Amino acid sequence: MSLGHQERAPSTATRGGYVGAGGFLFASSFLLSPSPSWARNLPSGPSKAELLEKTRAKDSEDPVEKKARLAALRKERLERQRQLDAEEEARKKDPNRKEVDIDANLRASYYYPTAQKRYLPRVKAAADALPAAREALQAGEWEKVESYVAKEADNAALPLKLYASSLTGQGLSLDVSYVKVLSQQGDVYGKELENFKKAVKSRDTTKALTSLGKMESALVLYRKTARIDKEDGGVGEFPTDTKLGASFGNNNPTLYKKK
Repeated sequence: MSLGHQERAPSTATRGGYVGAGGFLFASSFLLSPSPSWARNLPSGPSKAELLEKTRAKDSEDPVEKKARLAALRKERLERQRQLDAEEEARKKDPNRKEVDIDANLRASYYYPTAQKRYLPRVKAAADALPAAREALQAGEWEKVESYVAKEADNAALPLKLYASSLTGQGLSLDVSYVKVLSQQGDVYGKELENFKKAVKSRDTTKALTSLGKMESALVLYRKTARIDKEDGGVGEFPTDTKLGASFGNNNPTLYKKK
């Protein structure tokens, strides 16, 4: 065997081992370096002495005084809570106590105006379209009746419940009997709506008229109790052409009432 043949170039595997070992040594020297070049350019944080100084500043208050101050605050808070509880109990026992008024308590609340504009237009739409639906039912015009069921009537079922719920979901201590009436009539409407749907599907005019009449009674009592039986449906007037966008994001064609 010739000398040139014996001194042939290292194999591919051997070269790979050299490269791997070299890369490992380079990475190790880079990571283990006490002060790599890139680290010198980073902003330095507070020193240990500075951190200790800040900690001492926070704890500069005398422990005894701090404990006494916290105890006094706790006592004051408990006394205030007991006072509020006593006042609430006295109000409940007051024989001359009057029902809370919606507008006085909820006018400044975000949730109540939102509920007004989101739910009441659908309630009004169902009430306004009901007489025409009755006439169509009496005339046997089932397509018009089915349209009322699928649109105005069905669209009002959930808002009736949600609007009543919004009056008690303010985080306020409301104790008003009309909220119970609204909840009850919302349930009545929902139940009779299901009966109305079945009667319309089976083309039973008599049962459909009966259910529609109960739905109307529930709507009338609901709107009268909530004091929304007015021309604007209790929603009120509000701008629709604001440059900042719509007041509410509910994509409902009956949501806004233009002047």
